Amino acid sequence: MLPFVEYWADKMDRNRYIATFLAPNMEWLSDYDHLKEHGDLSEGSTLLQHINNRIGWEIFSEYGFQTRIGRTLEKTSSSVVYLDPWHLEQATERMLEAIQNEIGLLRRVERF
Repeated sequence: MLPFVEYWADKMDRNRYIATFLAPNMEWLSDYDHLKEHGDLSEGSTLLQHINNRIGWEIFSEYGFQTRIGRTLEKTSSSVVYLDPWHLEQATERMLEAIQNEIGLLRRVERF
């Protein structure tokens, strides 16, 4: 689960989380209609998974292909990307030998 999702799921009850993060173009989903009508999700509902997937996509978009379009989180200094040192170390270990062997100019590059 994304750290963003974990953080906000811990801070809010499930219904508040859904109401806060459900995208406007997802309001047509039958699970959301059921929630509004009955005050709870139906058994086997996938609404939370859809919302979490959408949040992941929006975060990916904001820091990816939309990073320079309009008023972005980065441009407004509202948010920055954080690279987890452990994951960065793992990626470095996996890529270093291939980079040294396959890209001539980087043959002598070393781990930081």
